Order: sequence, then C-alpha cells, then structure tokens
Amino acid sequence: MPSVAARTTATARIAAGAVVRETAFELAPVKPLEVFIVQHTHTDIGYTADQPAIQREHMRFIDEALAAVDATRGYPEHARFKWVCEMTWGVELFLDRRPPAAAAKLLAAAREGSFELTGMCLNMTDLADEEVLLRSFRPLARLRREGFDIACAMQNDVNGFPWALPRLLRSAGIKYFSNGINETRSKVPFEHPQALWWESPDGSALLTWRGWHYMAGNFMGLNEDFASAERKVGDFLAPLNAPEYPHAVVLAPVSGLFTDNAPPSTFMCDLVKQWNAKYAWPHLRIATLKEFFTALEEREGARIPHVRKAWCDWWADGIGAGADECAIVKASQESLRCADTLAALAGAGLGGGGARLRAELADAYRACLLYDEHTYGAWNSIEDPGSLKAKHGWLYKSSFAAAAGLASARAEDAALAGLLWNVATGDAPVLIAFNSLPWARPCPLRIKLPRNLVERMRPFKLIDCARGGELAYQIAGEETLWLDVWAVAPEVPACGYTTWRIVPGAPAEVPNPFAIDGTTISNGKVA
Repeated sequence: MPSVAARTTATARIAAGAVVRETAFELAPVKPLEVFIVQHTHTDIGYTADQPAIQREHMRFIDEALAAVDATRGYPEHARFKWVCEMTWGVELFLDRRPPAAAAKLLAAAREGSFELTGMCLNMTDLADEEVLLRSFRPLARLRREGFDIACAMQNDVNGFPWALPRLLRSAGIKYFSNGINETRSKVPFEHPQALWWESPDGSALLTWRGWHYMAGNFMGLNEDFASAERKVGDFLAPLNAPEYPHAVVLAPVSGLFTDNAPPSTFMCDLVKQWNAKYAWPHLRIATLKEFFTALEEREGARIPHVRKAWCDWWADGIGAGADECAIVKASQESLRCADTLAALAGAGLGGGGARLRAELADAYRACLLYDEHTYGAWNSIEDPGSLKAKHGWLYKSSFAAAAGLASARAEDAALAGLLWNVATGDAPVLIAFNSLPWARPCPLRIKLPRNLVERMRPFKLIDCARGGELAYQIAGEETLWLDVWAVAPEVPACGYTTWRIVPGAPAEVPNPFAIDGTTISNGKVA
C-alpha cells in the first residue's frame, strides 16, 4: 500500500472468479521510523561454556566478523555488515594473541567504520568499586592510539549501575551509553524505550538509551527468514506509533543466533536489503552504536530530558550466590585502595620492588574485575548444579576471588614494607597504624598481634610514641600464633601514621567493651 500523509479513505477490491467484492477502509499515515540494527554478541564469560572456551570463541567471532565485512562490501550502504564489540575484553585478547596481520585487518575495519569497539571492559555488577572501574578504562588510551574511535559504552543483562558511572565514563572520553535489559527475573518498568541524559551528582551526563532486551532484534525475527520478520517487525514496533514515544529512531540490538555468546551472521544484511526494497517504513539500517546515537542527538538531543537520579540494579542475586567469595573481593578492593596510596607514600623506599608491586596491583585489580563482572554461573547452574558444566564454571569464577585475595595481600605487604624502612621504631616492639585517606580520622583497628612479641610481657600497654598517651584495647580472641586485638585510635594523620610502643604493664580499661559469641558481637546495648 502507498504511504499517505493524512488519514485517507481507500478501497479494497477482492475478486474470486466472477464474484467481486469491494469495501472501503481508512488508511492511516505510518510513522516514519528508522530502525538501527546493531549486531553484537553478548559477553557472558562462563555462561554458555566455561571461561577458557568463551575466550577462544570471542576471538573467533572477531575473525568471522572481519570476513563478513569483506563478504558484504558490494551491498547497499544500509545493508553492509557491521559489528559492534560489546566489550573491550575480547578485543584486547584478539590484539594480544592473534598475529599482526589479523590485528591490522581489525584496525582497518575499525577505521572504515565497519567495526566498532565500545568502552566497557565487561558487563559489570555493582560489586566493582570506583578504582576497579577506572582501571578497566585504562586500555582505552592504548586502543585509541591504535586507531579505534571509542565514543560509546554498552552494559547489557545488568539492570542498574553505579551513580558515578556517567562521571567515570565521561572522564574516559565516553559520551554515549546503551543498556539492554534481561527480563528473566526483572521486568521492564517502562512501556517504550527511553532516551535521557543521565547525570552523576556532579553533573557529568551521558546520552543514554534505556532500551529493550539486548537481543530485541531477535524478538523481531531479524535473524530468521524474511516471512517471519514481516510478521514480527510490525507487531513489535507497533507501540512506538503512540504519541508517548517521541523519537523517529529506535535501537534494535541483535545477535547472529538467539543466544548469548553468539557468532556473527550476514543473514540480517540480506534481510535488510530485501526489506528496504519492499517497504518505505519502517526503514531498516545496519549500523554501529555511534551511528545510532549520532542520529538521535542530531535530531532530538536538545529535547531529551536530563535525569540526575540513582539507577539501581533490581536483579543482583548473583552477588549473593557467592557470599564468601564476595566478601573476599570486597576486602581485596579495600586492601588495594590502601596499597595504592601506601605505595605512593613509600616512593623510593620500594627500591627495585616498585615494578613488582605495580605488577601485583595490576594482577589483583584484573582478578577483581573478572569476579565483579556479571556472570555468576553456567546456563544450567540452577537446574543442574551438580553437572560438570556448572561446577567447572563456578570453579573458574571463584578462582578470580581467590586470586584477588592473594594478589591484594602481596601488594599491600610490599607497600607496607616500603614504608616501614622510613619509620624509626627503636628497640621496643612497635605497633604502627597507617591512614591511607587524605584526611585525619579516628581509625578502628583490628590487629593480628604476633604472640611471640608480647607473650613474655603480658599484660602489656600500648603507649603513643609521639604524644605519650595510652591506647585502650581489648583482646577479642587468641589463636596459636597471634592475639586478636581490637582498638580505636583517636586520630591518625592524613596519609600518615601513628606508632605505639608495646611495653609491660596493666592496660587501660576499655570504656565500652564488647563480647563476641559465634556470629554475634554485642556491647551490651546493641548486638
């Protein structure tokens, strides 16, 4: 049927042999909608296969995507194959492990606009702290120097993000942000996809697309046969004809197969070519994510609302599925923040160990990153947790927590050792508390005090080396090698330390002692 600019009465004439029937009907104008089809693969490390296998698959996907770029060069521009790499993780692997000729081909495709790399390393949960996220952006500088234009970030299958993310991404040179929801146990809280300028508390803003499922194009039949797409596209897009949807463009992310960790496919290229030859609207276009956002901003950027609110994740049970490992990683991230500052304060005291410490920090942060990403089990881990696939997937995942714990402890020990060389302690045993924050503060202390240092002088006191006052403490427990000593230092200088000599004598009484019984801690008033 022809497109019309206003509601028009048309006539339908149906003939069956000698029988002819005519009927009048109203032909309404069709909203001119451009559908940007962005082909990617959702990066789920350890979901459809174990982690080593997924590494190999994602490098293979890039090989196949580059072949698809060559295979469709003769297609109309809107139908040529383009590939959006959802995460930098797979591209880093590819550049590090493929031969130089393969890397050169990838860079050539990126420069011509057939291959786009987005800015997030992995799909991250809220478990990642700010420093883990910042370090995950460090490879962007190298990738940009090599020729990648990185203006967009994607986060899929995770439904909420740290409020600092707009600030962190803008500081990393990212302007656009796309999210695809997984509705398995987290229903979409809106009727239509939404464009917004999402702002951090400091005002940093990302042009953000709060979209459908990250494989919405597969729901539209774009990876099926043409007849299926004809049936599904119109029904799927029909709600966008409502006045409540103000945009003339829409993002349709799609995968080569209807699954996570899917290989690329040129099927959509043939479908788009056939569709646009037959239909005026909606117009289908294979695109990169930046092409979509550029069109959105040019046409409607000034009208898009600014929203300065937290965007909480309402499907985060994966973190709770590994509570013990989560505790290790949270503690590791805290240790790493301290180790970073202490290493800077130690400076020359690190000597030849500085390079080794930097390597320890990098290893620890990488392990935290791999645990903090969103895949917490194989696809069958709930239905068949005893299967080899489920058990092997969790062994790999939990190993990242163990690696983070070990590497962060090594890094913190090395940084402390570098500082201790610069601290005069005298002959008596000394307790030293470091404050890695840039402001003076009271410091709660939990000290594993070696028993061999104090066993012969018990009871003992803790005397401030600078001011002479006594620090009250409580022994919460005793183990074979150490005492579990708790105290609160009244003030430790900013980026500095306080020392106490351990001397014989009856200690000061703790004003508000507590008791520990199993998993309960109580001060007599609160437990």
